[in-house]
Amino acid sequence: MIAPIGGIESRDHLRSLVAQGDGYIGVAPVEKDRYGRTVADLFVMLEDDVEIHLNSQMVMDGHAYHYAQYSDSCPQPEILTRAEEIARKQSMGLWSNPGAEKPWDYRKK
Repeated sequence: MIAPIGGIESRDHLRSLVAQGDGYIGVAPVEKDRYGRTVADLFVMLEDDVEIHLNSQMVMDGHAYHYAQYSDSCPQPEILTRAEEIARKQSMGLWSNPGAEKPWDYRKK
């Protein structure tokens, strides 16, 4: 049995992705949300001008959901859609737990 993915596991996975770079995270602001927080694309630069797009990598690895309702202003929302399709097909992370509850559904309760 696979243990469910939770916040701690997702945080640690994000830390492992960031650690692959030189300690810097590239931030490409997209907009401000209704609470005044910056919504952004995040990148970690690796060697030879290779980068990890943290947003889509976290989704593809099953450590985050693509919140399609709010991705219209993203530069390339189709990347997030595709990343989630890959994670779902491969039962990655949270997709390995059929009973996993999406955060927006949890907040509605």
